[in-house]
Formats: sequence, C-alpha cells, structure tokens
Amino acid sequence: MDFSTMLQDMRNSTPQEKTASASQKTADQAARVALDTALEKTAAPVNPASPDAVDSLLKMASMLAEQEKQAELVHAAQCGRVMADAMLEAFASADALAKTAALQDEQAKYAAYAQPAGATYDPTLDAMIKAASEAGYNETREKIAAEQFQEGQQAALDAVYKTAQEEFLKGDAEVETLARQAYGR
Repeated sequence: MDFSTMLQDMRNSTPQEKTASASQKTADQAARVALDTALEKTAAPVNPASPDAVDSLLKMASMLAEQEKQAELVHAAQCGRVMADAMLEAFASADALAKTAALQDEQAKYAAYAQPAGATYDPTLDAMIKAASEAGYNETREKIAAEQFQEGQQAALDAVYKTAQEEFLKGDAEVETLARQAYGR
C-alpha cells in the first residue's frame, strides 16, 4: 500500500467516538490540518532531470576535461624540464670527468716526453709546447669543445622534451580511449 493512499484513507475515514478529552480531539484535528497542508505543498510531481540540467552537466564535464588536459600538458612540460635538468647535471658530471681524464692523458703524454733516466734534455720540446700555447692552440681547442658541448646539450634537451611530450600525449590518448570504451561513448 502506498503512503499517499494511506493518507487519503485517513482523510476519508469518519472519526470514531473515543473517550478522550476534548483537548485530545482538537490536537488530532490540528495534526490532520497540518498534515493536509504539508501534503498539499509537496503533492506536486517531481520533474525528472530537465534537458537544461543535462546540457549544463555536459558543458561542465567538457570544461573539466579540457582543464584536466591543460593541466596534464603543463605537468608533462614540467616532467620534461625535470628530466632535462637531470640530464644536464649528468652531462656536467660527465664533462667534469672527461676534463679530468683529458688532463690525466695530457699529463701522461707530458710524462712520456719527460726526461727518462739516462736521456739528455731536449730544449726544443719545451719551445714547441710554449709556441703552441702562445698560438692559442689550447684556448681554441677548449672553445670549440665548449661550443660543441652546448650544441649537443641543446639537441639532447630538445629530444628529451619532445620525447616526454609525445609519450605523455600517447598516454593521454590511451586513457581517453579506455575511458570512452568504459563509458560507452
């Protein structure tokens, strides 16, 4: 039996004689009047979701999806920057190791030119080394190496940023495909 049917039956029923006092009868009548007015106010049928509400929810969902996609792009760019910074740090430490190794190699070469036991001193070797240094051989070599390092570093950064962004967008597309399959859209 439905609640509204029960209330309707209560309204249609005739009051029965009770031995209660007059104040009890007036309280019952007041309760019935209050119940009737409450039912009249809430008796309007409830509308299902209107098309406007559905449209606004769809608009809100698309706005949220767009904002989330933008946030993911920003996050991908930040991840790419972090990875590039880590690679730069690795390049710098590798560069420092390479410079140390090059210095050790040069020292080993100079040690080979050093005067072995029983050998005579060759002053022309010192003159050649001094002439090469004065001609700017060392600075030019270091300048070229620094330029090549910068170019390689920038190319590596560009590749890392591009790869990070491509991989993130592939993942985003895969998630979107899975979500559409899951929700049937």
